[in-house]
Amino acid sequence: MALALLTVHLAGLVVFAWTCFASVTDEGVAGHIWLGLAAVMLVVFAHTMSYLYLVAMTSVIRKALAGESGPAVLVDDPRGPELLKRSRRLKAGVGWWAMGGMVLPMVAFILGGGAHTRAFPPFVHSAVAYGVLAFTAVAAVVIGLALLRQNRIVEAFQLAAQPVRAKP
Repeated sequence: MALALLTVHLAGLVVFAWTCFASVTDEGVAGHIWLGLAAVMLVVFAHTMSYLYLVAMTSVIRKALAGESGPAVLVDDPRGPELLKRSRRLKAGVGWWAMGGMVLPMVAFILGGGAHTRAFPPFVHSAVAYGVLAFTAVAAVVIGLALLRQNRIVEAFQLAAQPVRAKP
């Protein structure tokens, strides 16, 4: 799942960068608007799903440790609570990056509408879009590293949760 989310982050960054650096005259205003909409949708989707994945995996670990997931998962390993703490720290550390990755691209898109209707100069939209691109790139790296760390936590938890089988 983490690799799929990282792929969506990369696709969103590529389309967002293409939208930022492609001149409006290259594809026309309508093309720029549609490309910008696609970029914003990809970036927002990637950040939203990444954060929800971290929340869900933390919840799964918490429920398994509490015994709410049924008798199939029994964790007697003392590392279980530590893995849960690590998962919660990851989720907390990524929250603001994910929220910024959800809100800021929408702001850039909305400001693009203002620039299109000449409510303010187009350089305002351009400056914000370049800033959002930089923020989104950093956020994608931070969230990507958190996703990879979360994968290691889930793998360690799954190893600790393996039932001990009696030898015949």
